[in-house]
Amino acid sequence: MQEKPWNAGRLHIGENHRYLQNGNQPFFWLADTAWLLCQTTDEDQAKMYLTNRRDKGFTVIQSVLIHSLPNMQMSSLAAAERDATDPAYWVYVDKVVDLAEERGLYMALLPTWGSIV
Repeated sequence: MQEKPWNAGRLHIGENHRYLQNGNQPFFWLADTAWLLCQTTDEDQAKMYLTNRRDKGFTVIQSVLIHSLPNMQMSSLAAAERDATDPAYWVYVDKVVDLAEERGLYMALLPTWGSIV
């Protein structure tokens, strides 16, 4: 089983303010941006993606929680998105975060794009 970085301690800024640490160990933020991970994948696809990124050495997955709202003019991809106003969407978000945790990955979650607010 792969060691999870947070087992070494809380993620924080090092004393010299130049890098991140987990406890006393340096933490390398190697992130992949999967902005629509929660909106456009099913559970099997999310598992495959997160396992692939873990195996490639990534430590963080960056994703946005609300990409668009119903009736917004967005890209054609928006038509395939889950509806963020549906409570089932948020159950799925929790599942994806759990899948990332199981693989030792941090999730850096952007609540929404600035254009929405």
